[in-house]
Amino acid sequence: MNKGDYLTSLIANNFSLKFKHWTADRLTNEHKYIGELYDKVSELLDELVEVSIGIGIVLPEDEEIAMNPGGVSALELIQFQITTLDEIESGETDTGILTLTGDIRKELNHAIYFLKV
Repeated sequence: MNKGDYLTSLIANNFSLKFKHWTADRLTNEHKYIGELYDKVSELLDELVEVSIGIGIVLPEDEEIAMNPGGVSALELIQFQITTLDEIESGETDTGILTLTGDIRKELNHAIYFLKV
């Protein structure tokens, strides 16, 4: 996979988190924190994609984004996003991308903490 594929994967997983938010019991921390995480990460992903395109990373054209939240917990989706960030950061030197992936990682780790409490 190339970095464009990994970005697409992050986007798909973020949409899957939105589904987890919608289906979580509204009275739980999971509903609250997944919703907040989706909103924060969506903004950061938008910036990350735009910066990535600006330095020549190409997103797959006409890519169908597969979302499959069934059978996977929110924590597993978040962990997958962290692993995907590792791949995007691997060998990356652009400070804009590294700053944004760091910001996304911070939000993901924050959500993991609150979902485990």
